Amino acid sequence: MFSGLSLIFYNTWRNLPRRAHSLLPTLQDVKAHHLAPVLSHVWIMRFEPPCSMMVRFVGTAAERVRGDTTGDDFLQQHIATEHRAYVLNIYRNVAAMPCAAILTRIAPRRNEAPEEIASTILPLTDATEGHWSIIGVTEISRQHVSAESSGYYDLMDSNLNPPHYVDLGHGIPSLDTRPPATKPANAAR
Repeated sequence: MFSGLSLIFYNTWRNLPRRAHSLLPTLQDVKAHHLAPVLSHVWIMRFEPPCSMMVRFVGTAAERVRGDTTGDDFLQQHIATEHRAYVLNIYRNVAAMPCAAILTRIAPRRNEAPEEIASTILPLTDATEGHWSIIGVTEISRQHVSAESSGYYDLMDSNLNPPHYVDLGHGIPSLDTRPPATKPANAAR
């Protein structure tokens, strides 16, 4: 199910250090040198109650999507209001099962044709009670980008596709995975 960058990322994730009796790597133990093969494409988010997804790290290639969002509450600042609960549920499923998810969306960019953005998401445990984390890589389809491309992708107006969950040996969620209806790009937020 994984290919290209996602396969390299998955194999890198499989080799991350794990604490005794832990099936998953722990956020606090992941260091940059562990992620060397994919570091520029990696982003890491941490759930903080009651419903924030705080961006902990964004690699330089991943910054091409929304810029350096480190320190942002990704859900509140970069996801449309009507999609926040849906996206948080996907992230929670990845952490809770645990499983992987491949998310694709079609996102517009200023004065250019929309592009497909694909993210592969894997779970991390967190040493802090009540918190959990996810780690991912993002790839952008470059088939429509012109040489003068500039600006970031508008994730608020993107069309979300249902997630594709990947079993890591613990099952996958059996939930309604249909995304909420997307408002027209010119509708008020």
